[in-house]
Amino acid sequence: MSYFGKTILSKNFVIFIFLCYLCSVEGLRNVPSYNSNNVVDVSISKQIPQISPTEVQEAWLDYTWCQGGGLPLLVQLSKKNRQKRTLIPLFAEEILLEDESNIKYFTQDYKLSELGPIWKSEIEPDCHLGTVSFLPNNNNDGTDFQWNVTFRTQQLNSLWQDVTEQSIGQACDNLVSYLAEPIKYTQTMKLRRREDDKSNL
Repeated sequence: MSYFGKTILSKNFVIFIFLCYLCSVEGLRNVPSYNSNNVVDVSISKQIPQISPTEVQEAWLDYTWCQGGGLPLLVQLSKKNRQKRTLIPLFAEEILLEDESNIKYFTQDYKLSELGPIWKSEIEPDCHLGTVSFLPNNNNDGTDFQWNVTFRTQQLNSLWQDVTEQSIGQACDNLVSYLAEPIKYTQTMKLRRREDDKSNL
């Protein structure tokens, strides 16, 4: 088999595996295939104490954007533009948009720039927008973190609403765990000094 044929076979295989993963997600069975407005709208909020918005934003960019955030996918960053990434096995492309920030407010927008073979038949083009916000909490000793995603589907609206809620929710939980102070384990051992063998004296 040629290299091109092997590449196509490998690509189709990972797409099949990902579709199997979607079908196994809890709560996605027997969902309606149509929603009157076909809009997916997800908003997840987290309280992250004792970590500043700047630090949370940097962690999101490094861990979630560049490394995948612990989700069952691989992230391939563009060599020419690290603002753009490819999601494997979806083979979709996302790109960071110019951020708007000031001293008290940080936000990062991104969008799907290429839908890929799976989402091409599921999501309407040029409608996806993700917004991640990092705000100081009321006591200025932590961060109010919020992740919003919205897009329009061509079909299976309820399924993609559930998939998006679970994937974004899991990514948020993973980020909180990533930022948490590691558990410290301490063990104390007493060493007994061995007495010299008197027979050797």
